[in-house]
Amino acid sequence: MLSPTLVSRYSQLVLVRAAKLVAIAICAGLAGALLLARQITSLVYGITPFDILTLASASILSATVALAASCAPAVRGANANPMDSLRCE
Repeated sequence: MLSPTLVSRYSQLVLVRAAKLVAIAICAGLAGALLLARQITSLVYGITPFDILTLASASILSATVALAASCAPAVRGANANPMDSLRCE
């Protein structure tokens, strides 16, 4: 069993990497949405393609879901015994 300090370090490492990937994905998604604004106009109803509130809320919701989804594997991986994992292989 790992010490609590190593568990928190490992979890932090996994979550920081996940946060970087989420940030890259959100930036790419926002750039794509802004570049394709004219085509999006025919798909959305009741909002403009440049609606800041909608873009911000979708980005925040996506980031929250992605980080919450990466918490469980981070904790599970931090609590796993490396020797047991190696023995299984």
